[in-house]
Amino acid sequence: MDKRVIKLIINPNSGKGKAREITEKIKERFEKEGFCVDLRLTEKRGDAEQWAFDDDGEELVSCVGGDGTLHETVNGLMKRERKVPVGYIPMGSVNDFARSAKIPTKWKKAVDNIINGEDTFIDVGKFNNEYFTYVAAAGIFTKMAYSTSQKLKNKFGKVAYLLLGIKDLFEYRKMHLKIDVDGTIYEDDFLFVGISNTKSIGSIVRFKGSFVQLNDGNLEVMLIKYSRNLFELAKGVHYYSRKRWNTDIFKFIHGKSIKVYDRNNVVWTLDGESSDASGDIGRITEIGIIEKGLKIRTKNGNI
Repeated sequence: MDKRVIKLIINPNSGKGKAREITEKIKERFEKEGFCVDLRLTEKRGDAEQWAFDDDGEELVSCVGGDGTLHETVNGLMKRERKVPVGYIPMGSVNDFARSAKIPTKWKKAVDNIINGEDTFIDVGKFNNEYFTYVAAAGIFTKMAYSTSQKLKNKFGKVAYLLLGIKDLFEYRKMHLKIDVDGTIYEDDFLFVGISNTKSIGSIVRFKGSFVQLNDGNLEVMLIKYSRNLFELAKGVHYYSRKRWNTDIFKFIHGKSIKVYDRNNVVWTLDGESSDASGDIGRITEIGIIEKGLKIRTKNGNI
């Protein structure tokens, strides 16, 4: 009987370099379970996407790394003709997607999840011609996601994001956007715009219970209005602390089709990575959802 082939894509720099240290242990664990491992170690941006896109006859593609590595892997899988499930061993600083999809953040348990788990479908976001697994975002706290060096992320983890986010708050300029969500228009000066399919964004915003579902055919649109003075800023902090998402400062909308009209040269990040689509003044960005577009390996097929 032919062995099952798993393509294993590893970002060796993730997890403060731990991914490199445990590469052979992960490989041996899969081989012990009867897998033939096609091991790939990324060296530059784009490697994971290209290898996930290439169809080498494997029955499963798994990646080891942070949300950026998963982002590339999912884009490769979404663009290929023959679809296969994706397994994920999270090794990032935040691991938003793993927490939302109930994937273990400890690598040994994550490997066991891939070996013994079941496949389930989740929705995938589409930002113009690029895909995202959990969030497309613009505004405060987004620039730091791709501008923070890997060395700083490895050394300080979540703290690096928090410190740079506070710095970003005092330097940030408002962005005026018109946003069409399923035909309803929201136009204002915004501090943050997040279009997501996740229960956690940067470990800062978390949604409990069934408020967000990963396979309900909807995206969640979070809008934070620009604070014009300290009073409005304090009020926004008050709303946030009490998880009041629909107020005069916060808006939270479920939607399927979103258009963003941009005159500000806004920079977007997809899953924490800078988007190649950013930077066109006057562009119309179209964001939609591919319902149950990705098959992912989870515990008992539950998310």
